[in-house]
Amino acid sequence: LMVNTPINNAQGLSVLFGILTGLDDTILTGIQVLYCNLICAVTLGFVTAVEPAEDGIMDVPPRRVGKRLIGRFLFLRIFLGTVVLVTTTVGSVWWAKSVFDNEGRAYDEYLPLLRSQASNTLTFGACFITMSARF
Repeated sequence: LMVNTPINNAQGLSVLFGILTGLDDTILTGIQVLYCNLICAVTLGFVTAVEPAEDGIMDVPPRRVGKRLIGRFLFLRIFLGTVVLVTTTVGSVWWAKSVFDNEGRAYDEYLPLLRSQASNTLTFGACFITMSARF
């Protein structure tokens, strides 16, 4: 939950906030969202799946019946990770767009570059979220 939830939230919200902030097209295509899901769910999932168990993990009693699955601390980490990832993704696209606009390029010419910028920012941000969840 700590790793995949902020990343999946950021994928959808990046597209939404990109449109809401005035971009003409979506900043991620469907294929790029699927690619990011592949990287995050499979590759980064291996990082959390193959790590050794903590000492005494079997001595911890199970969760109480009726206790929330997502506590306050986990909700805060999910919220913070989502906000940071959406902000950096949409912000990097706006920054790249301003650079290309200042150069006088046509929008259709640099739209694939903006989408590549968003995809790379989201993927590397997902790596950093995974590392922050572990260490």
